[in-house]
Amino acid sequence: MENVEELLRGVKLFEIKQLKNYCGEYMQAFLNKTNCFRVLKMAESHDLQELAETAYKVIRDQFFSLAVRKDLLATPYNVFSRLIKDEKLHAQNEDHVFLTVLQWTKHMPNRVKHFEKLFSHLHLSNVSNHILLKLSKEEDLIKNNVACINKIMEVVGHKKTDGLRDINVSQRKESLIEVVLVLGGHKIDGHFSNKVYAYLIRDNRWVKVTDMPYNAAAPGAISLGKYLYVTGGTNKLNPSLKAAWRYDLDKNIWSKMPDLPVGLVFHTMVACRGSIFTVGGSIAAKKYISTIYKFDEEKDRWVTVGNMSVPLDCTEAIPKHNNIYIVTGRCMVNDKISRVGVVDCFDVTGGTVKKCLTFPIEFRHRPLVSIHDGDMIKLQSHKQSLDINMQKLQRRMRSLLLEAGGDADS
Repeated sequence: MENVEELLRGVKLFEIKQLKNYCGEYMQAFLNKTNCFRVLKMAESHDLQELAETAYKVIRDQFFSLAVRKDLLATPYNVFSRLIKDEKLHAQNEDHVFLTVLQWTKHMPNRVKHFEKLFSHLHLSNVSNHILLKLSKEEDLIKNNVACINKIMEVVGHKKTDGLRDINVSQRKESLIEVVLVLGGHKIDGHFSNKVYAYLIRDNRWVKVTDMPYNAAAPGAISLGKYLYVTGGTNKLNPSLKAAWRYDLDKNIWSKMPDLPVGLVFHTMVACRGSIFTVGGSIAAKKYISTIYKFDEEKDRWVTVGNMSVPLDCTEAIPKHNNIYIVTGRCMVNDKISRVGVVDCFDVTGGTVKKCLTFPIEFRHRPLVSIHDGDMIKLQSHKQSLDINMQKLQRRMRSLLLEAGGDADS
């Protein structure tokens, strides 16, 4: 990169346009988050507009990881203010943006004059009350500014009386947000709901997201990119629905998808390697299926890609690299509905499903399942807990495949 910088100085001196373009192409080819600030500075200095725009987008899209670097604090006001105004800023959350603005402002004494303008670009309604109240009491830049204090108090008061509101109104389009979604349901009066609510974990409050195009309880749902996918469910008219819809979180629009091959309820949806899948489910009372469906974007239809080792509904499905781990589920055992301890591994690239573990554990209700340290699945039932090491499962899977290959050869 040093040699390119020297060449660009010569280009500026002798006005060699072709060499300038070559330098720009070279830097673009090697642009990454470790050199993006330097490339942006050089591109702006030498009027390489396309390269400058590409470098800016790298910084914007990696903001959540670059905010801790000194390079960002050294960024000039014109670039930093553009980032803070950008609706597509990839931030951890708005708390993260607010704290970064304070760090940048305090990095040099002459930046205080920019603070009020930067403050006006913050999405304060998405900053947690804890941060708003803490900074208004402890941060000199804020507590000594009447306009900032008044705005914060207005936002805090509005949150208390606002109740349910659209989750997308003041949220940056690319910010990361931790939520729990609740879709549809069976009301106490016997009616079925089409409401979609989100619980904002950081803010400890519920907001209404949208209305589903149909009323249902126990639908399957998964988010992928800017879309929320909803399939199946049950309602008063149909015990298992084939419906499939996609909700655009940016545009607040539902679009109809091709129906599922069969009506499903209590099925699980999961996203893996950019595709969405449905896993198992019930097609009628006490009638479970083992089928795994994938939505094929090119064919615009649902296709069968595999089958679990046991017909189940209410499974937990965890994507990991090329695999989906299907953990526990309900099925019929001795003419009774029982939750069984089983782990299947579905390879999304090869379409193979292997039962890699069964375990004795008492379940009364659906267990809590989570991943820890990248390779450990933790299950928690009402009485017991269990840790499953996925690395050991993968080694076991490889040995099973080798054994299967040996049997085929013989």
